Amino acid sequence: MKLPMFSLVLVMLMFSCESAFVKEVDPGNVPTSAQKLVVHCYISPQDTVLAAVINRSRAVVRESNSFRNGSLPGAVVTLSETGSRSVNLQYDGSQGASLYRADPDCFPFR
Repeated sequence: MKLPMFSLVLVMLMFSCESAFVKEVDPGNVPTSAQKLVVHCYISPQDTVLAAVINRSRAVVRESNSFRNGSLPGAVVTLSETGSRSVNLQYDGSQGASLYRADPDCFPFR
């Protein structure tokens, strides 16, 4: 008999504390920051393609986003080394993201 009564008291205590820990935040009080570039790029000598995903960062509290998923379809993406070799990656919108690709034969590395 003690266990069911203890369980009932414990459940009631948990539900009474719930409202004390939940607080709504006014988005106007949250500091805003400028969007930044987010680059995902994993390059390996044995890959069949050179690829990079370029997006803009997005604020979590923003209600409306004027950019579709933070994508950047018109960016100029260049992969280069410290010397004079470089290759421009071309936009590929078929993957549903801001994916930029280049043929690895254009920029071989070891």
